[in-house]
Amino acid sequence: MRNIFLIQKLKIVLFLLLSILSSVKPFPNHHQHLDQENSFLDDVSDYVQSWLVDTLEMAENFIHETSNYFHQSQSRSEMMVDKIAIKVVESHDDDGNQRLSEEQSDQISVGLRKKFQPNKVEKIGNTFRKIPGIPVSVDSNQDTVLELEKDFDEHLSELQSLLSSQTRNPKRSLALLISKQQIVTFDQSSFEFKPSNCSHMFLEILSHRLFISLEYSIQSPTANTNVYDMSLEIKLRELIIKINPNRREVKIFNHHIEMPFIYGSTMIIRTSNSIMLTDSTIQGETISLECHLNYDLCLFSVPQSYQNKTRGMAGYFDGNSANDLELPWNRKIARNGGELSYGWTKNQCISSHKNPPSPGKLTSKALNLCENLRDHFYIQLNSYAPGLDVAEKYFKMCSKLMPLIRNRGKLEKTFCNLAASAVIMAKEQGIELTPPTQCLMCGKDLKFGSRSKVIVATKDGSGNADIVFVVHEKLCLAYAVDNLIGLAKQLEEEVVRQGMDKPLYGLISFGRGKKDDLPYLNLHTANGNIMFDSDSIGRAVDGLDLSRSTPETVNILEAIARASQYPFRKGSSKTIVLMSCQSCDNFDAKQSRFDYNDIRSILLTEGIVLHVISDQQISVPRRFRGSSVIAGIDLNTTYLLDSPENKVGKSTIDRQSLKRQIILPKDICVILSHLSDGCYFPISLDQSLDKNWQRVLAQRISISAVPKPCQQCDCALSDDSIQSQIFCRPCSLPKTPQYN
Repeated sequence: MRNIFLIQKLKIVLFLLLSILSSVKPFPNHHQHLDQENSFLDDVSDYVQSWLVDTLEMAENFIHETSNYFHQSQSRSEMMVDKIAIKVVESHDDDGNQRLSEEQSDQISVGLRKKFQPNKVEKIGNTFRKIPGIPVSVDSNQDTVLELEKDFDEHLSELQSLLSSQTRNPKRSLALLISKQQIVTFDQSSFEFKPSNCSHMFLEILSHRLFISLEYSIQSPTANTNVYDMSLEIKLRELIIKINPNRREVKIFNHHIEMPFIYGSTMIIRTSNSIMLTDSTIQGETISLECHLNYDLCLFSVPQSYQNKTRGMAGYFDGNSANDLELPWNRKIARNGGELSYGWTKNQCISSHKNPPSPGKLTSKALNLCENLRDHFYIQLNSYAPGLDVAEKYFKMCSKLMPLIRNRGKLEKTFCNLAASAVIMAKEQGIELTPPTQCLMCGKDLKFGSRSKVIVATKDGSGNADIVFVVHEKLCLAYAVDNLIGLAKQLEEEVVRQGMDKPLYGLISFGRGKKDDLPYLNLHTANGNIMFDSDSIGRAVDGLDLSRSTPETVNILEAIARASQYPFRKGSSKTIVLMSCQSCDNFDAKQSRFDYNDIRSILLTEGIVLHVISDQQISVPRRFRGSSVIAGIDLNTTYLLDSPENKVGKSTIDRQSLKRQIILPKDICVILSHLSDGCYFPISLDQSLDKNWQRVLAQRISISAVPKPCQQCDCALSDDSIQSQIFCRPCSLPKTPQYN
């Protein structure tokens, strides 16, 4: 049934895309194409619409191909199709003249390139031959079919060029640091240098009081080469910040901090795969630094308004790449990157590093990797002219960088660092690429794009439970937050008692500050990690600030959707514990990317259990008041806290009968928790019940924290499009419970 609905949505999406094709006016003289009698585009529109109506089986194959490309679950594909359909409808007026937004163009472009890109023309031709009403014969009119495919290719390339021009990011420029020793400047020149025990000025913006230095130190000297550790020292106004990506640590004034760190307009946050520092300018623009943790790669972004205001190894950002190698003291062009890096040193360095680094030979293995990098992107681009220079540019960069990598074991890692940087730079030009599959492994036993079946045994201590707390930063949750560390400890005991290993925790906060000024969702770290044990959770909880003013309403469904994408472990159970001060219904649905049906689909298909802890009140029948405090209500029963003043035996209350008489809050998240085998926990304000409250919650949460015995795990792209992530779901979907 879900496939049929998905197919219907797909029909709408492609029909609207074809409408845009026929109405958009991307180029001069394009009207002539559209006005030609029997124009190809109109024919294709008719053919494809007829095909969609008459060949549902082919549409199902198309859905399967799309989901394989994105490596997402069926529910994610459904949401993607839903959202694109809405965005396409809203993207043009009756005349079809309104310009597509950047996000809309990006989404449409991805779908077109991956489904209809020229390297699939042969498959499209085979499809055309099966479409009823096409006046061609496979046997007698091969030339006609080839001409049709050629014209189709040209029109799609034209649309790709239009979308590419709209998805470019003209508002900022990027500089990159690759493998600690190759730099791409803001004006897109590149050079290599040999690290040493030096500190180099990478970026200096005097008007913003920003100074970023690269600090190198020998980590493990060997007979043939030295392995260097690198930190970034950022002096930003009165702050002195050090970020070490390899150690996943951040220091402020040489003291370790956890993320998020928010100070005025400066934020240091964690994503699933990176550490990011952002700072707002007076004009409301953003300067950012992002270091990816699974690649040796850092990105530096400045707005276009900072042209001619930068100095350092990242270049002068003046539109002239020829002067990026100018030495700071005499403005002469350095002979090489080694001399330039010496020119920007901040401390005493070995004088030999003024000379060019002695490059090794480009070995056959290194050359083969560089050629594979170029060929990989050539295949994806397939004569798509605006992006071909990316493939050639990174082949040349690879050929220059590889001879400096003396450790042969790091050649593949360097190859992947270059591939990831190429994907990022191509995206800045509106070109969608993916890294080579060897850079996207999900462990040794799961290749990118593949699926494995995991059989989980929980009786021998091998089962894993991953629990993510999603906390609304508001004072009404002070009681629950104060008990969070104790709850995690109690949960660990209960999970181990179930026959599993100790659980790992994650923490996401939302609603802090103004949505426009501060990040809406924050991942909290403990010792630099976003998954941690009960002994470390206190470090993450310390980062919560319930005293900050929050918007009147926040979109809690967005927070749940974000938590569902957490990097859960392979084969683990997935539990989300939502702590909220408002109903999930209380937000502007028109501005939300997710609704009740989306979240319901995510929870059920991904096997995620949702529990809700809230201060919203429940209505209890008079005859039950005063005897016991209700700790939780799930789909079947109630969970009670015995009152210290008037203890009642557990058998004296008919819990099922009580459950039927309780009036729950009107909140879709309460319904979602019950449908996903979770529980609703109203917050008790009786401080004397702390230990009982923790115990009852821990027992109930642990019951549904047992991993599904059979899971299917996919190795797929993460949100940043350059890294892989494991997504597991139950082998069979659970029967949807009836909710009254």
